[in-house]
Amino acid sequence: MGVRSLHPSAHQVVADIAYLLERTGLRPKDLAALGALIGPGSFTGIRVGLAAVKGLAQPLNCPIATATTLEVLADAVLPLQQPTTVVVLNVSHRREVHGQAFSAGPDAEPRTLTAALTGEVIPSWSSFSATFRKTAHGF
Repeated sequence: MGVRSLHPSAHQVVADIAYLLERTGLRPKDLAALGALIGPGSFTGIRVGLAAVKGLAQPLNCPIATATTLEVLADAVLPLQQPTTVVVLNVSHRREVHGQAFSAGPDAEPRTLTAALTGEVIPSWSSFSATFRKTAHGF
């Protein structure tokens, strides 16, 4: 279960964690591990999120697992029936395109094929990006 603030802001993260715990009937001491996204995203947002997770994990002696948003989205398409390439594209609030290609298959976690494409779309993605913009909603 996740929480999406009506007004996303770095100062809301602790309140969102408290709300999520209350909604699920959990207390901090019930947690065995914590997870945090490490990008792509705003520097301040990532830093505040990691600080909040570390602040909760440290007194509880909980391990912290991290992943990128692109890794989480790629993992969402599993399990796949046969080996394939999964391309994840995400458009930020600042209209920057973040993308990454993964090799994935049955009973496998996605493995990175390329470095994240951050900021501008590289030339080999230009034609795909132009087509994507024409067909996608919300651009």
